[in-house]
Amino acid sequence: MTEDLFMVLELQKIDSNEYMWQYEPALFEDYDTAFDYFNNLAAAETEQVFKKPKVKTPVRVSLKTKDIELWIVKRTDHLIKN
Repeated sequence: MTEDLFMVLELQKIDSNEYMWQYEPALFEDYDTAFDYFNNLAAAETEQVFKKPKVKTPVRVSLKTKDIELWIVKRTDHLIKN
């Protein structure tokens, strides 16, 4: 059985092609909560609120100093046996 988890990360821009983790990723079980968190991070720097997609989809915003991304992560309860 698999389930969707949602992760929001902040990537600090070092230069045009290089990024560094800014903080530990935030993990959520609900897309709406994850998107609200994503929106709050983006609005803190841009004062712009983004419209939530109708379908659960990964999103990304590129700001001056960092990129903010919302990822959809698949998690399974099956164990791998050697």
